[in-house]
Amino acid sequence: MSATTSTISPRGIYYARRGESELRGRVEKMASEVLTLAVEFADKLGDGETLTSAGTIAWSPAGPSGEDPAIEGTRVKFRTSGGTDGVSYQFTLPSVRTSGGNVIGGQGWLDIVG
Repeated sequence: MSATTSTISPRGIYYARRGESELRGRVEKMASEVLTLAVEFADKLGDGETLTSAGTIAWSPAGPSGEDPAIEGTRVKFRTSGGTDGVSYQFTLPSVRTSGGNVIGGQGWLDIVG
């Protein structure tokens, strides 16, 4: 599958739905669903470098709610719920910190359908 790449984004968004993971550039969910999303940062880490702080999530426009992000290996995961049908939300992880002293960021899109 193709991956979404930009200067501030990791290669894509992993999301767990019913126990399975897929790589997608955008994620769709119904407003009533609760999903676990994970942003992959492996391509932004140097040899032996690890994630040390997940930072916070920013939503634009405001709408979905979510748990604080957590580190799982080279990914930052968070659960999200809510949102308004027909609205696309951009989420940003602007301040993920690494063991090398770097501050990196990632972003993605969550589309609310149905």
